[in-house]
Amino acid sequence: MAKREISRREFIESLGLGAWALFCAKNVGASITRGERYSSKDEMNKYIKGLDSIDELIEEVQRDSSQQLIQTRTNLNYIIEQPKRLFLGNYCEADIQKAIEAVFAEARSEDEDYMKKVATTIYVRAIERDMKVTDVVTQRKQYSYLNRGDRNQVKAGNALKIASKNPIEMRAYKQCEAVVRDIFENGILEDEVINHYFVTARNTPKRYFPHWAFETNGKTRKERTPVKVIEHGNQKTRFYYIPQRG
Repeated sequence: MAKREISRREFIESLGLGAWALFCAKNVGASITRGERYSSKDEMNKYIKGLDSIDELIEEVQRDSSQQLIQTRTNLNYIIEQPKRLFLGNYCEADIQKAIEAVFAEARSEDEDYMKKVATTIYVRAIERDMKVTDVVTQRKQYSYLNRGDRNQVKAGNALKIASKNPIEMRAYKQCEAVVRDIFENGILEDEVINHYFVTARNTPKRYFPHWAFETNGKTRKERTPVKVIEHGNQKTRFYYIPQRG
């Protein structure tokens, strides 16, 4: 059978990363590519178009292999360095609806990023505390729209009714729903975790901040650094990640 001439590049690519070890072993009689055998370096040199010597091929394969190895390491580092996604194991449609209600109540006048951050606090708490989403939202004095005396129109169970009053509210409701469903379906990145937030007027003195906005070490009391601060209107919202104790 006549042997087809192939280019040096085609031959090198067919060898892959194992070629260098193969040539170093000087196993000329081995099956190099496509199951064909060679009895001498001269015969192999004639077969590879444009090749001056087998030593040249060895050097080129070595360079290619090194480049491939560098690229492989780069790809692996990229994969390793990517933050993991966190997922909530058990939830039901009622949990999703409760999260939508909470985000609508607390963030319906804000943009999508703000909505996502509020939804994330619910999601992260459910994961870390091993709680149902509904229980996270309805925990006493956690999400202010459920606090006694709060002036928010949205209360437990009436979010869709409030949204139905006008197109602007309904548009906000649907946006909250899309944000919540995206988080529940796709999880959140590990470097996006937050589990607390509070809203104040822009110039509120720190003495009115909640106690958890500070960390105490002995007699030292230090303000925690927020993950994100969003200024909106005459208000400021600070988002935090506070690790669970124990």
